Amino acid sequence: VVADTDSGQCTATNVALGQPTVSDNCEVASLTNDAPMTFDLGTTTVTWTVTDASGNSAPCEQLVTVEDNEFPTMTAPEDITSGHDAGMCDALVELGDATASDNCGVASLTNDAPADGVFPVGINWVTWTAVDDSGHETTAIQVVTVTNVVPVADAGSGQTVLGTSATGAMVSLDGSASSDPDSGDVLSYQWSATGIMFDDDTSATPMATFPLGTTTVSLVVSDQCGATSQVEVTIEVNGAPTAVPGDDQSIRVGNRVLLDGGNSFDDNTRSVLLDYAWSFSSMPEESTASLDYANTEMPEFDTDVAGTYVLQLIVTDGQGAASEPALVVISSDNLAPTAVATVGFPLSVVGESVQFDGTGSTDPEMDMLTYS
Repeated sequence: VVADTDSGQCTATNVALGQPTVSDNCEVASLTNDAPMTFDLGTTTVTWTVTDASGNSAPCEQLVTVEDNEFPTMTAPEDITSGHDAGMCDALVELGDATASDNCGVASLTNDAPADGVFPVGINWVTWTAVDDSGHETTAIQVVTVTNVVPVADAGSGQTVLGTSATGAMVSLDGSASSDPDSGDVLSYQWSATGIMFDDDTSATPMATFPLGTTTVSLVVSDQCGATSQVEVTIEVNGAPTAVPGDDQSIRVGNRVLLDGGNSFDDNTRSVLLDYAWSFSSMPEESTASLDYANTEMPEFDTDVAGTYVLQLIVTDGQGAASEPALVVISSDNLAPTAVATVGFPLSVVGESVQFDGTGSTDPEMDMLTYS
């Protein structure tokens, strides 16, 4: 007979032995056996004895095998989440203890965790295995998660700089404010921008020449375990506007001069508006001329003495970039008149009066003439 152990027990009870077949030439008086109430694990020999009416007896053996077909029960330790060790990409983790039980006995309780207890960043599955005395196995999974927090990339604030040449400007970038929530992580940097050559694109603080206009720069920050984050920053290089004060002029003394800086321009600013600043660079020594509307596109002034008036125009764009000074020359000269003298009667008698006539004299500027 083969029987299973009772649930939760390492023995079997109520084993159905069956009934042997007996016979005798006269009469069977009794049939007995020595079976126990409880059978232990393994094989037990049960002896049956048959006795006839004359007291003759005969034995017969029956083997009762009790098998353990009950698997062990087991509970793995709780799942673990741990940050990685400082400056490393793994962590030394204490797993805790699994528990196992079996109706007959647990022969072994093992796991397949690394022998040194060090787990890499990521999700790791530890398989615990309980084996009972009969070789039955039960497994359970413990999840060990080693985290690596993504670093925070910081490329600094966007910059607006004044172009120092026709090709743009040298600009310093700064990603040193980038950080990593994991203590001890080592950060690396990678800068990139279309058409830009950095002096060291893996430095936290590189430099590069940026052209006039707006350029978007990307910074990717990585830790030693490969976690990355990216941020962008905008660099705007604003070229200085160009002041155009108009053509030089020649004008009559006392007349009013109208200046015109309307052809000044700025190709590189986001704002099309320019601020104007006119001033005298030089004027005749005795002049007291002053500008009206000096901060407009078209100021005016009166020439008060003859000579040369030199005016300067500086224009400033909406980003605060100022042009180089540009000069315009206003000449206010008093041209000499032309004297024309005639005699009323060319042939005169000695002693008689002669009349002279200077009315043919002229002035190119129509000034009033005096005679002497």
